Amino acid sequence: LVMTYGNDSPFSGCTSLESLTIESENFGSWFNNLTSIKDVYLGKEVTNISSYSDSGFTGLTGLETIRVDAGNKVFDSRDNCCAVIETASNTLLQGCNTTTIPESVTAIGDGAFSGMIGITELILPASITNIGINAFYGCTALQTINSYIEEPFDISAFDDETKSTATLRVPFLTSMSYNYCSGWNFINIKERDGSTEDMAIIEFTDPVAKLICVSNWDINKDDEICVGEAKS
Repeated sequence: LVMTYGNDSPFSGCTSLESLTIESENFGSWFNNLTSIKDVYLGKEVTNISSYSDSGFTGLTGLETIRVDAGNKVFDSRDNCCAVIETASNTLLQGCNTTTIPESVTAIGDGAFSGMIGITELILPASITNIGINAFYGCTALQTINSYIEEPFDISAFDDETKSTATLRVPFLTSMSYNYCSGWNFINIKERDGSTEDMAIIEFTDPVAKLICVSNWDINKDDEICVGEAKS
């Protein structure tokens, strides 16, 4: 189906639609909750996909592919990422069940992946400095979040169910930093291994010196000091 005009919800009963090409300037709430839609193509004329609360993508829980015309001057889907990215700000505004977040993205918009029930694994690149409200709300199949963010920040992106069932994997010696930030309070949080050098345990000849170092710098609470902890 090719859309070239902007009526609100003209296809609410078209439950067999699977593919859309949008050529209108505005992509409003025409197809909300049509779970049959798997592919959306945004033409070069699209300059507005609306906000999270009234986005044209709301309720498209089966979405597998998002593409943006290479001639679009506002949005892009760089690196075949299957997402809508605001080019000027490097903000990922809308993802789908197969999105790979590019390392050039610095922010994820409000509700960007909300309701995408097919996502099982998520990779957050180190480049991310902001994640919007409810960005991953309702991603009920999500099992693993691999975050490469070295300096976490407060978020309100995941629902309580995800935080109780999914595993959050974070960089070496950052779990405490994640725990200190709002919104990262996953029950299962694990650190990835650091380099062999950083994981090496420092041997102390003076037990008092070790006690002082452990009390001040034992980030992972194992009663030892590794090279990585000493560096930090």
